[in-house]
Amino acid sequence: MLLVLLVEAMPLWDLLSPIGGLVTELGYRVGPWLFTFVASDPVCQAFFAFGLLFLLADAPFVSADEAMIVVRASRARWAASRLMAIALITAGYYGCLLVLSWLLVAPWMTFTLDGWGVVITTLAETDAAQAAAMSLGFDAGIVGSLPPLGALGLTLGFEVLGGVLLGLIIAAVNACTGTRIGLAPAAFVVLFDLLALNTLPYIVFNFSPVSHARIQLLDFVGTSAYLPTVGNALLFDLTATVVVGAIAVWAMKRMDIQLQVRD
Repeated sequence: MLLVLLVEAMPLWDLLSPIGGLVTELGYRVGPWLFTFVASDPVCQAFFAFGLLFLLADAPFVSADEAMIVVRASRARWAASRLMAIALITAGYYGCLLVLSWLLVAPWMTFTLDGWGVVITTLAETDAAQAAAMSLGFDAGIVGSLPPLGALGLTLGFEVLGGVLLGLIIAAVNACTGTRIGLAPAAFVVLFDLLALNTLPYIVFNFSPVSHARIQLLDFVGTSAYLPTVGNALLFDLTATVVVGAIAVWAMKRMDIQLQVRD
């Protein structure tokens, strides 16, 4: 986890460091809401997702003495513990990324929870970000239509839900095949977000769980013929998670776990 966070610190710093000069110039501090806009950057979002794939690459985490644990706990409980491990690792990972984003801007940040604050509102509603040569984008639609805590909660919720789905894909394929090739289809799901952004028609965002954490792509008023609403995105992610989770449990209950006898 520490190694992955050190790697993730590089794109985070690249996006967040220009804020220091602007904050100093404006004479205000920035609120703890920047992660919403960081996650909306497609390249940084891909970095986050691939870091999670690195942590979950060995799911369902079968060790040398796993057979003894299965005998004592039963297959069903053991499989449930693997799902819980995936969920906890994913939630802990994105929680650490949120804290890391705070640490990188700590000299210019305040935890005052009074709306979006002057800095973020200025960046979203003016061309100050372009003038400061910032690569981090600030969506005026998010700032104008969502409270900051709600936007952050929605971002983290979709990040964790999408990350759990990626982990379940890895666990299901690894358990079904007895190999470690589950990383390949999970990586395709991550790259599908970039394909949807650059090549495919926008309607495919409805079926791209990694894209849903980039909440500026969600249709909050239900007027878009292509972009998913919050309800549709949540329904698709939950349905996919339940289906893939059931497949993963079925595969883990059937997988061959060898008992290794130590001399």
